[in-house]
Amino acid sequence: MDLQFYKDKLEELKHPLKPLKGVEPEEKYVAFIDLLGFSKHVLDKFEKTIEIYQQIIDNIRIVDVVKHNVSVQIYSDSILLTSSELSPLVQVVSTVLMQTLRNGFLARGGVGFGQHVEVYNGSNFYVVSQALVNAVAVENKIKRPCVAFHNSVAIPEEYWDTKVSPFSRKILHFDGISLISPLNVFWGTSAISIAKSLSEKFPDYKEKYDWFLSLCEAIARGDSLSLKV
Repeated sequence: MDLQFYKDKLEELKHPLKPLKGVEPEEKYVAFIDLLGFSKHVLDKFEKTIEIYQQIIDNIRIVDVVKHNVSVQIYSDSILLTSSELSPLVQVVSTVLMQTLRNGFLARGGVGFGQHVEVYNGSNFYVVSQALVNAVAVENKIKRPCVAFHNSVAIPEEYWDTKVSPFSRKILHFDGISLISPLNVFWGTSAISIAKSLSEKFPDYKEKYDWFLSLCEAIARGDSLSLKV
């Protein structure tokens, strides 16, 4: 039986494997999010890590009630989100940022746009994506605890409406960066309190927490935080 199995596999090797052949690329938005300090957490507190991801996945499911159509993939300390539309992707990223901060972690990431191909082939999964490359490029560049946009993403004008409170806008512009807001009308004071507590607990990362707090305080003050003149 085993011998026949290997013979079959050897026979298959005579024919090139082309799982991407004939697959049409689609234009996608991709968010790549790195949870800061989470890799150590994965090593030191694995069971707790599983619990945190369960909470994140459960909260994303709430957004799914409005059919967000966002694909979610988790790789240890990183989260990859993919969507054909910008608005639902932004909504899900916002939910992820809220849940991760609740559990004591800041996040850094990028959102890119471009041609995207993904294929499942048995237990294998292949991704070739301009959008992902663009998202990762931003994550590597910004050095700030936020999820920022690559210039491949055309942000619609309505996101910059200064008549709308920054608490109610999902996309903001701060410190020269266009980013997804980490706060919302239900999640403001608590987020600031958690960030302040974490800054005191982890003084080695004070600069990151101070920047995050300055963003939160600008939102709370009602600053414009818009690219619109």
